[in-house]
Amino acid sequence: KISSLKLNGTMGYALANFLSLRT
Repeated sequence: KISSLKLNGTMGYALANFLSLRT
């Protein structure tokens, strides 16, 4: 469960960076 939550947090962080880079 911890690894899954960590992965989810990493994906959210990467997505936020991707969106901010696109802007």
